Amino acid sequence: KPLPALSFTSICKDLEIQGSDPLEVPILFGGPVEKNRGIVLHSDDYIEEKETLKCTSTVSMTASLTVLSDLARGEGPKQAILALGYAGWAPGQLENEIASNCWLFGKLDDQEIFSLDFEKKWSNSLKNSGVEPSKISSNFGSA
Repeated sequence: KPLPALSFTSICKDLEIQGSDPLEVPILFGGPVEKNRGIVLHSDDYIEEKETLKCTSTVSMTASLTVLSDLARGEGPKQAILALGYAGWAPGQLENEIASNCWLFGKLDDQEIFSLDFEKKWSNSLKNSGVEPSKISSNFGSA
């Protein structure tokens, strides 16, 4: 979810990163672990050797001060999101959640990932996966 109280410019100022042509990067809550740690999810037009992890053929992520500096100077990726914090799992926990059908899987839509329409992002992602949001129940048990 967006963190509207923070801006990319203010984060750069706090980190003493100077830039002349900063891309206004959305700041999102990435998870409850290490909330001061930033991870940039970005388009594949930017690679920082030994720091960039390719997630798909079109989306990568980088966690370094260099990518923030490059974004501040307008030399970074064309599309980017800065997530503060992350979610982590104990060994085997994620696999167990997947086996228990706790996760929904669907097609990756680059436009949706980098969309700034946060109100519609969740429902659009569900619809792209073939799930109608109004049909999801928070109740569970045996049928």
